[in-house]
Amino acid sequence: MSNATFNLRFKQILVTAIPHMLLMMSQSLISIVDMLIVGNIGVTAIAAVGLCGFIFAVLTSGVTGIMISVQSVVGKKIGEGKPQSTVNALHGALLVAIVVGSVITCSLFFIPWFIYLLIDDPLLASNSIEYLQALVLAAPAIGVVRAFRGYFAGIGKNRFSLMVILSIYTANILISYSLVSLGFGIKGAGLGTAISFYIGVLLFLACGFLVDKQYRFFKRVSITVHFKEIAKLSFYAGFQQLFFSAGFAVMFIIASQIGAQSLAIVTVLNNLMLFSVMPLIGLGLASATFVSYSLGAKQNGEAKKWGNTALAVGLTLCALQLLILLIPQQVLTLFLKDSALVEKVLGLFQLTVIFIFFEAFAQILKFAMFGAGYNRRIARVTIALQWLLFIPGVYYLCIVKNQHIDVLWFCFLAYRAIEALLIALMWQGEKWFFDSTKQADIAK
Repeated sequence: MSNATFNLRFKQILVTAIPHMLLMMSQSLISIVDMLIVGNIGVTAIAAVGLCGFIFAVLTSGVTGIMISVQSVVGKKIGEGKPQSTVNALHGALLVAIVVGSVITCSLFFIPWFIYLLIDDPLLASNSIEYLQALVLAAPAIGVVRAFRGYFAGIGKNRFSLMVILSIYTANILISYSLVSLGFGIKGAGLGTAISFYIGVLLFLACGFLVDKQYRFFKRVSITVHFKEIAKLSFYAGFQQLFFSAGFAVMFIIASQIGAQSLAIVTVLNNLMLFSVMPLIGLGLASATFVSYSLGAKQNGEAKKWGNTALAVGLTLCALQLLILLIPQQVLTLFLKDSALVEKVLGLFQLTVIFIFFEAFAQILKFAMFGAGYNRRIARVTIALQWLLFIPGVYYLCIVKNQHIDVLWFCFLAYRAIEALLIALMWQGEKWFFDSTKQADIAK
């Protein structure tokens, strides 16, 4: 690849990724905002937000894969020169989102039993139940929002998603803060999230009047023509997310067994790490768009160049993020008010910032391969690594051998580094080219 071509791709990836990055960062920001809002309630409330966030991610894993699946199918249809078929993918995804999201909401009645099964601390359990029961009300809306996000990303209209998502999170902050201030407690933070996502659904529907005529979804077309394809791709992406989030939930449960303070530490470190990782996922989603376009046009070499360029952009961003090492104490004191606790966490936080480089490979290349429809193979590798190596390892070290929170977090960082290496090897192996071809044949 010539320097001129690389520079052009670099700029295109960055421009395309900016809305994705802002969207992903805002998604992570809401967890941080929730921590800040409930911080005045106490450390137990912060711990409950962290634990329930991952339990909720497990519950909503069924709708998590919808976004990248819609984006992949839409991108390939545009690459094939069939833009009029893209709306069918959206309609199939909306059907999946509503059905699966409604089933998730029904888990509302089983949450108290589940939480008391996991948590011994009565106050932590009570806070977790209130917060999680409010959150699950948002499941259908979250699925619908993800379907719209994937569709608008696929047709290159991310600015609509950006406006809507920023509106969702602005509403979330205002509503959650108001409800907590009015005495609803931690439940108010959960209700604020649920209400704001339903507002987002209405805003996305309104955006349907603003896109080009060929992409408008207010017309009678087939709902089921791409249902099977979307459901299959969403299943593997969601299956991978299910076990990924469940693994995090187990890690948080192990941290809670060490102590509420340890759980709060993991919550803060994890949310700060996610805030750094989300721009990388945004780059991965942007590369997925170009990868799917290229593969739809039968240009495999171009597809790989887009992924490699996105990786170069990601590594550049990681280098810039190292600047946070100049003010690590100031960052941590925003969430942890105990100066002794900040000193205890300082080394782990600095190590986490450095390990973000591995996440560039893990996240960007993974989503680039999702754009090729290579969901099943990635799910197999990442699930096996997490559940056969990481989870048994930290359980043995932290529960059986009574090691402290620093051992748990170091094991987590090591596991993420190994996953990054495996994803990079899969990308270089180029088998995802052939998987994309098979997906196209299935679709026909």
